[in-house]
Amino acid sequence: GHTDKVLSVAVTADTQYAVSGSSDKTLRHWYVPTGECLHTMEGHTSAVNAVAITRDGSKAVSGSSDRTVKVWNTDPSSSMSGNLIFTMRRHSAVLCLSLMPDR
Repeated sequence: GHTDKVLSVAVTADTQYAVSGSSDKTLRHWYVPTGECLHTMEGHTSAVNAVAITRDGSKAVSGSSDRTVKVWNTDPSSSMSGNLIFTMRRHSAVLCLSLMPDR
């Protein structure tokens, strides 16, 4: 698991997967039924304060004290799962996130 405090957790709509963010600057992608950590996602340079996950579980979004918001591939069927998709900069410290479902 994480090596420092967990600051945020998001769970997919089907409750099968979760993403956690920590003071250790990482996110972890979990398979809930077994408690297995599927991926450790590194890229933030400060605490990960907030995480959100898309309804289908294919992407996670993280916000950090490093003033960035990052989007990650968390699609368990993808060979790219766990990889960073892109980074948004020029924020102040990000303390919370929310995602809107597609219409």
